[in-house]
Amino acid sequence: LQARRAITIGDRCLLGSTIIMDNDFHHVDPKRRFDKSEIPTKPVTIGDNVWLCGQSAVLKGVTIGSNSVVGFRAVVAQDVPANVVVAGNPAKIVKEI
Repeated sequence: LQARRAITIGDRCLLGSTIIMDNDFHHVDPKRRFDKSEIPTKPVTIGDNVWLCGQSAVLKGVTIGSNSVVGFRAVVAQDVPANVVVAGNPAKIVKEI
């Protein structure tokens, strides 16, 4: 968990070797790369009973709905509804539960 603002994780979640981050850590602009002020942050919310499989990544501002599964090595850059399986880079819905 790598947070500057907030990461909220619901009840009964399974967390593999996932990375959850609520910020970009560095600016993309090379002139500001080492400027730690005003780094973009947005809170992350993980619902109840979510399974984040190994080596997955959840990026800033994402909400993952309850009961959903994030597949192995998936990169989640957009919100995930409840009761689905997402996989890939970027993560996309591959199955409804």
